[in-house]
Amino acid sequence: MKEMVVRAVRGVLISVSVMAGGLHTMGGLSFGHENHPTQMPDPQQTVAFRTYLMENIGANAKEMKGKIDAGKLSEAKMNAAAIALHSTRIAALFPEGSTSDASRAKEEIWQTWDAFLASATELSTAANALTVAAGEDNATAVKEHMQKMFGTCKGCHDQFRKPEE
Repeated sequence: MKEMVVRAVRGVLISVSVMAGGLHTMGGLSFGHENHPTQMPDPQQTVAFRTYLMENIGANAKEMKGKIDAGKLSEAKMNAAAIALHSTRIAALFPEGSTSDASRAKEEIWQTWDAFLASATELSTAANALTVAAGEDNATAVKEHMQKMFGTCKGCHDQFRKPEE
């Protein structure tokens, strides 16, 4: 009985870790990009966790593009899947008023919330389509969906993110 409880708790902890955006290494199987930080910020610290997640999306995108450019489509699938998973968390990481000196979020996010949500949904749709295309080893579709995904990222950043200082 005790062993069943321990396994159940481990399963919950692993699920919570993944759901919290911590794509991690487990049993030698790497989830997400290879240079992932070993320590993630507390999810209760909204701006820090949001920054962490967005940087993870960017790192996965960069690594994925390199794999696609090298013709390693099946390897790029994991990065695309990580982006797709993270994109489902974007809305939750932008509660109204969650700005600070460290945040690059513009007020337009909350002023045009529906447009912001639409961008997050477009990212998720493109990343999921890219994941499927990479799994099917379809180079034409992969490049099409990658271009759509990167365009969605750029459009959202142009509209909703302050420039770097």
